[in-house]
Amino acid sequence: MRILIAIMLLALAGCDDKKPASSFAMLGDSVISLMAPFQPGLPTPFNTAVNLGVGGQTSTQIAARTGTIPAGTALLLLEGGINNLGDPDQIVADYTMMLNGISPNVTIFFLGIIQLDEQQLAITIPNSNLSNVKVNEVVARINAVCLTHPNCQPQIAAQKGSMTDLTQDGLHPNSAGYQAIASRILTGS
Repeated sequence: MRILIAIMLLALAGCDDKKPASSFAMLGDSVISLMAPFQPGLPTPFNTAVNLGVGGQTSTQIAARTGTIPAGTALLLLEGGINNLGDPDQIVADYTMMLNGISPNVTIFFLGIIQLDEQQLAITIPNSNLSNVKVNEVVARINAVCLTHPNCQPQIAAQKGSMTDLTQDGLHPNSAGYQAIASRILTGS
């Protein structure tokens, strides 16, 4: 599978003017939308990706926006679910709908929900009901849905990688956090 990813990334890195600018898109919530100012400093293909992140959205709202994925997208990073983490059944249903609705010709880098920096989160959002235990439970369920689609590749290293000291607020990555996520996706470690 890593060979397929490497081939696709090399193909995207070598895009010429005839290749659509929308070869790589990222769909998600604020984790994706807040990546925008950091994108120029990220490795290819993240630095040129179409950013379709919208802050505060639940997985249901993200699912409703799958129609915004640009025509010609070959690779899609799919993220979201932290904003309705308390309703795992809905998140699973939403990802099922998303994955069933995305063209099988699009390779999906399935990020789902990233780890939290729980220590930082306790400071910025006291009494939060968010935890990595809950994140991991939901991610296991949505990864199972992903694996039923041949074009969907769970990004385990990025999903399980520690975000300690890599967030702005315990939830949203900082510059180093986005670098870490990109690196984990590109290298699988």
